Amino acid sequence: MSVVFLLVPCILVFVPAVSIFTVGVQVCFYCISYVLGRTYDTWKLMLKPGVRYMIIIAFTFAIRLAGRILWDGSRIYDCIVAGYTQYIVAICVFLLFWSFLNERNPRAIVQWICNISFEVYLYHYMLIVGPLSFMSVTNNWIINSILVLFITAIVATLANKGVSFVRQQISGNR
Repeated sequence: MSVVFLLVPCILVFVPAVSIFTVGVQVCFYCISYVLGRTYDTWKLMLKPGVRYMIIIAFTFAIRLAGRILWDGSRIYDCIVAGYTQYIVAICVFLLFWSFLNERNPRAIVQWICNISFEVYLYHYMLIVGPLSFMSVTNNWIINSILVLFITAIVATLANKGVSFVRQQISGNR
């Protein structure tokens, strides 16, 4: 069944109406994540979770690099290769953190991530490709990515603290 959700975006990329592709792909990515989450125990490998996810991330970056070399600027690269690899890496990063945190009991770290997750969602894109992009600070995209990660965490934490302060002030004045 998940193969259908993998193929539908590949077909939708050739639909002239971009809005159909945009909505359809998001639905398919959600369905793939749902299916993978529901069947997690059946597709586990015998490797340690951290190693497994790092291998998948490395393989995904290799696919993305090959896709960029072969199809850069095409709808196939921009819509299919970039989209799928981005989602696969995001899922693996989530699972990497989950497997790391699952072995420990770091309530403070998990609570902090939960508290700033909305702010991270709001600000990360602006720091990657927006007007305050940090992706061209150095010539190394790995260093730039780590820099964006740290700056996003700092900005998200500050924004979260600011919103919490304003909420306290508003609720205290009533």
